[in-house]
Amino acid sequence: MVQEKVTKAHKRRSFGDPPDGGWGWMVVAAGFLLLFLVRGIQNSVGVFFVVLLDHFGEGAGTTSILATCLTSMSLISGIGFGLSRVPTVAMIGRYFKKRHAIANGMTVVGTGCGSFAVAPLTRVLIDQYGWRGSFIVIGALAFNICVCGALLRPIYLKGDAGDHADTVQYQKDEKVSISGDEDVNSEPPKKLSISCSDCSSYFDLKLLKHPMFATIVVAYLFFGFGLNIPLIHVVKRAVDVGVSQGQAPFLLSTLGLCMMIGGVAQGFAVDLLHLSKCRALGFDLVMYGLGTLFLPVTQNFIGMCVIMAWLGLSRGGFAGISAVVVRFVAGHARFTSAYGMSTAAAGTAQLIGPVVAGYLYDYTEDYAVSFYMAGTSSLIGGILILVGHLFWERSRKKQQRQMLEDEREVSRGDEAEPDVTHGGSALPVDQTVEPMILSAATASCIQSESERGSAISLEMETIF
Repeated sequence: MVQEKVTKAHKRRSFGDPPDGGWGWMVVAAGFLLLFLVRGIQNSVGVFFVVLLDHFGEGAGTTSILATCLTSMSLISGIGFGLSRVPTVAMIGRYFKKRHAIANGMTVVGTGCGSFAVAPLTRVLIDQYGWRGSFIVIGALAFNICVCGALLRPIYLKGDAGDHADTVQYQKDEKVSISGDEDVNSEPPKKLSISCSDCSSYFDLKLLKHPMFATIVVAYLFFGFGLNIPLIHVVKRAVDVGVSQGQAPFLLSTLGLCMMIGGVAQGFAVDLLHLSKCRALGFDLVMYGLGTLFLPVTQNFIGMCVIMAWLGLSRGGFAGISAVVVRFVAGHARFTSAYGMSTAAAGTAQLIGPVVAGYLYDYTEDYAVSFYMAGTSSLIGGILILVGHLFWERSRKKQQRQMLEDEREVSRGDEAEPDVTHGGSALPVDQTVEPMILSAATASCIQSESERGSAISLEMETIF
């Protein structure tokens, strides 16, 4: 009875390919609420930064450590945000394929809405309850992330056949007999054990052998270094140039509003216009870096709002396309592991960047050097992706041309061969042996590509 229920539940959630809809839209709604809370809180840390700087009387570098621990995958809050965000984005990638960029863009709207609403709310809470009381209220709001987790219903795709079978077998071994006719002398049920090989399946380091994925990881290290520097330090910089503390948080609201527009617009553009995903990602990183470089030039609230709008559009595009690119390069079977590794690379760099920027401010008493450093780092990340994609695309096209040439040679050779005979007489047409389509060289080429994990890329769309 128990086994029948388990089997039926697996069948209801089994699909050949991502369904591109259905319960996936509820996962998108969960992702929207999750990013509203997580990213809204993280992107509002700059408001707390000014208050903590005044309260503790420490330098910007030391105070940046507290802000960085909240915005990055570190310590208690950062780990919680990371463990909630990564599975949600990965689950969206399992439910959507053709509409992946659109679904991801709709989820990113939650980031913009959260940044737009939470930053002014944080300023109000600090005025009413102080920074300690504000942390308590915001922590209570963050508990709603549990509701988002309840909506993440897993599904089983074609590439998960082995995992599906293992799960059903484990349920069979562990089921409880309710009929009372089980053999008391039977062997005890198997216990679930986790080995190093199981852990390696979740952290597939072989992905780093893929040239494009390795390029993305390195690019994320550079981009992550400069990503959060404007978010954490822009409010303090605005106060330094004469903007009031009540008005400065609206810079983050401007960022959030434009993130909504950038994420949705790029999602629809990539899916409907069939734009290159990697080029779109590289363009976003380059634009974010250029906007950060222009931030020190502005000296008033309006000018800083324009730059923050620029950063919001590019950051929203990056947030909406990053998971799509990782899935495109690694494939849906390795997507969860690949996305976790890329996020870990960016999160590690985010730990360092804002702290270095803070110490530079303490040393120079000006944010110009910090923002120039952040913009240059983000710019390098974007250029790496654009250049890496250029070489990767040429390599893929060269391999495809070589395979086509091998197939043509085989076809010409088959046409020149005489009819197949058996026992000295020609076989009838319906008994002729079907010639091989692929030569040995072609088969070995395909096998070599499969061993390197590049067979996934051969299933991608031709326009890239």
